[in-house]
Formats: sequence, structure tokens, C-alpha cells
Amino acid sequence: MIIAETLKRLINYDAATLTQLIQKAGHKEDTFTSCKFLGMTNGGQFCYKVKYFDKEMGIEQTTKVFVDVCPDTGATRVDY
Repeated sequence: MIIAETLKRLINYDAATLTQLIQKAGHKEDTFTSCKFLGMTNGGQFCYKVKYFDKEMGIEQTTKVFVDVCPDTGATRVDY
């Protein structure tokens, strides 16, 4: 069960927090400029649309990141 406090946290991340979490997940150079919570996937992950500056192309791009909680440790996980 996801308690109300955890649910509130998982749907209210900002770009800076998602950047910290994605870097902790091993994507050290990735930085998000903005984000929007989209909803929950069928698999129980929380989906965000994020914007980032693509240095190679010289433009802002968008992608999705997925957030969940490790059932064993309770740690928040973020990945593409």
C-alpha cells in the first residue's frame, strides 16, 4: 500500500529533485529544466514529462521519466 504522504510526495516532484534522483540513478550529466506529472502507469510507476537542453542538437527536448518506490528499501527510484 502507498500511504497518502508518499503518494503526495511522488506526484509533486520538481525538476531539481528529479534531476538529483536521475543523477543518483547513474545518469550523471542529465539535468531537467522543467517537469509535469502526467499520471500513473499500468505497472504502478509515476510518469513525468521532463524538459532538458540537448547540447548536441542545441535545442530543448522532452522525454518521460518514471518514478517508483523500492518495496524492499522504501527508496525512491527514477529511470527512463
